[in-house]
Amino acid sequence: MSAKYLRITRNRRATRRFDGKADFNCALLLISCFDAYLREIAWRIRMALVMDMDAQKAELLLRSALLDDASNIGERLAALSADIRVEDDGEAWITLDMDLWPEDKDSPQAEAIAKMLWLEIDWSSTSGTFPFAWPGLGEHSDKTTTYFKMVLDAYGGQKPG
Repeated sequence: MSAKYLRITRNRRATRRFDGKADFNCALLLISCFDAYLREIAWRIRMALVMDMDAQKAELLLRSALLDDASNIGERLAALSADIRVEDDGEAWITLDMDLWPEDKDSPQAEAIAKMLWLEIDWSSTSGTFPFAWPGLGEHSDKTTTYFKMVLDAYGGQKPG
């Protein structure tokens, strides 16, 4: 039987030589992998059609995932006020206020949701979008009422009118 060659290209080109049964087994493996890949694509397309998945729903899921990863009221406020944009080409942008969400903190839940939706997230940060002075107060509380009491105390004990 003549030698056959299979070229696999990933980061570099590699050529391997297969003969007989090994060649057949390799072909079956490739077909199996390709078949699984096509099934995954078909499942995701069906999911998008049945769920009527659109950019707005994807943004909502990403915001919810950010809330899952928030550990205090400051980070939850950052998640709620984040600028999240999802494009049809598989790109997503999430901009968080760095005064509320630490720059070195990741969001594994948002990354997991993005992976399920086949999105690539581009993270960025901004500052100065916080509505109150002393954005650092949010790091010291996990309850909104406790946080807002601290804000009122910081503003000199003003009471809501």
